[in-house]
Amino acid sequence: RMRRQSLMLVLAAVLFLLQGAGPAEAAPASADVLAGTAGKAEEMAAAAAEAVRRREREADLEERMKFRQEMVAKYEAEVKAEEDKLRTVAVTYGSVVVLKNVRTQRMLAGTSFRYIHDHGSGQNQVVAMDEEDGYTHWRVMPRAGQRWELVKDVPVANGDIVRLLNMRTERNLHSHKGPRSPVSGNNEVSNFGEENGSIDPNDNWVVETDSDATWHMGTSINVLHAPHKAPLRTDGRHSNATFGHDEVYCQMPAAQKKEAAFAGEWMAKPVSGGAMNVGFDRWVALYENQDDQNSKFKQAHADGANGPKEISIYCPSNPVVSVSDLDYNLVSEGKCLALNLQSPHFEASLTLNCDPNGEKRGGGSKQKSDDDENDKDKEEEEPDEI
Repeated sequence: RMRRQSLMLVLAAVLFLLQGAGPAEAAPASADVLAGTAGKAEEMAAAAAEAVRRREREADLEERMKFRQEMVAKYEAEVKAEEDKLRTVAVTYGSVVVLKNVRTQRMLAGTSFRYIHDHGSGQNQVVAMDEEDGYTHWRVMPRAGQRWELVKDVPVANGDIVRLLNMRTERNLHSHKGPRSPVSGNNEVSNFGEENGSIDPNDNWVVETDSDATWHMGTSINVLHAPHKAPLRTDGRHSNATFGHDEVYCQMPAAQKKEAAFAGEWMAKPVSGGAMNVGFDRWVALYENQDDQNSKFKQAHADGANGPKEISIYCPSNPVVSVSDLDYNLVSEGKCLALNLQSPHFEASLTLNCDPNGEKRGGGSKQKSDDDENDKDKEEEEPDEI
């Protein structure tokens, strides 16, 4: 019995000690648990925020890809429409065209620099370039010695002999035997002679189409030097002698290969404008710029008849006209009209400045001093600033 009582006393003492020490020792453990829970909550919040940002980036990338795919589809559709339309347009004597090589996609160009290599003629070079300018524009002329008035605006047929006059240098596309091209060693092609009165047969070229039909824009042709039947070629080769531009040459007869089927080397295109000549990147930039302008000035409350206006005209191929209310900041500066013109090859803007208080001009009391009348007359004589 005494043992039982002693054991109960010991157990009571142990319980007392445990109850007294418990809260003091449990406090640090509770703080650690709370700190760990807070840390995990912060990690979860950061992970959730990163997931949201990742989804936003993925959505933005998907939107950009979708937009680019739409632009590619629009560009390809516009190019196809232009090509289909071009194939119905005949090249006539007097037409100004760009001749683009089918394989390299570079344009035939006259230059203002001369051949300076050994065995060269010293005449102006003809090369192939990426960028279109006046040096890549060629007027289709009648053969040397033929009167211009007899064939003006007549379509060029398969097998016709023509001259090609460069619009910037005012010299003819020319070739000859003897002088060699600087890279391949074939017959040299130069820009030589004058616009009027050419009687040099080396300025003559034969147009060869895929059929007996008329030469049309957007269709592949071969251009043969008339005296020697040597085809006009370029293959992407260049050197310091051509100042980094692709060499253009007439292939010598010994190097010519007989083609099983017709393979045109060149294609005539309009001198400017349209997706076909501009290229995808430039076309997209112009399209995006116009799209941004349209969204910027599109206002639900715009008054279609009254008030200051901004007129934007964009002409890639078919004109696009946008009319919107003029920006408030411009109106507050006294401007009453803005006209924007844009095409693949130029941008221009015209702003009309008006008196912002024009409706009050001449107002006030009916009795006016002579000075006031003179001031009014002087103001009316001064034209609006443009």
